Amino acid sequence: MTLAPSPKSSDRILLIAAHTDDEVIAAGGYLSAARETGSAITVVILTNGDANRLSAALLGRTLRPTHHAFVREGEIRQQESIDALIRLGLGRTQIVFFGFPDRGLAALVAQHWSRSSPFTSPFTGTSAPPYAGVFRPAAHYTGEELTESLTEIISDFRPTVLLTHSTLDHHPDHRATAEFVSIALDRAAYASTLSVKRFGFLIHADDFPRPLRYDPQAALGPPPSLRAQATWMLFPLPPATVSLKGEAMRSYRTQYQSPYLRLLLSGFIRSNELFIQESNLSQD
Repeated sequence: MTLAPSPKSSDRILLIAAHTDDEVIAAGGYLSAARETGSAITVVILTNGDANRLSAALLGRTLRPTHHAFVREGEIRQQESIDALIRLGLGRTQIVFFGFPDRGLAALVAQHWSRSSPFTSPFTGTSAPPYAGVFRPAAHYTGEELTESLTEIISDFRPTVLLTHSTLDHHPDHRATAEFVSIALDRAAYASTLSVKRFGFLIHADDFPRPLRYDPQAALGPPPSLRAQATWMLFPLPPATVSLKGEAMRSYRTQYQSPYLRLLLSGFIRSNELFIQESNLSQD
């Protein structure tokens, strides 16, 4: 396993995550290091995580949460990400929300790509973002419109480093995010000269992370089943950064209500973060 390159002051770092909390779970320490170094940073979060039935049920105080309860959950989770990233030193203008449907991104690739066929979330009951402060409030839940938004951000921000989900991740939204990023990168490169180092990260996989508990002095290693399927890169975190990441992670109060998610999130507060070396995109 090799060491991941440290962020530089000249870097322009773009992190694209599927859900509110993925950004800090996977790369909270890296983002903190990038901020201290003076890198330009933008974090894009595609969904507000508005399909967690347990959280919505607790918010609505009912076993059958309404659409309104799921939207309220999405509003709270959006604020949780803002709080977590501000704790890491980012500013509100560095955080971009799309407000697209949790547990719906794979459907946008397979069945709802066209503008003429928007997806309707079975949780929020909406086919467009119901949230304030999103990138394109008038966007509909289609693959084409999500890709257009990503392409615009990539083209305008012109990242030198891009972090996003790996296609090895078991979560359908995570794999779909990786696919959307690939399409948007191709379109951005076609429109202009672009050179970017792409790194993947993993959140959901068998036997990962291990141990599944809070153990901040332990190292985070690749899952055994995937160790040989990728070029893994280790990003060490000093104790102060591990502690800061833990504080940021605890901003996701809705997620800590679930015993399993509490263990999962805690399991990523480790002495390092892991990234996967993806192929670099360069066009001259």
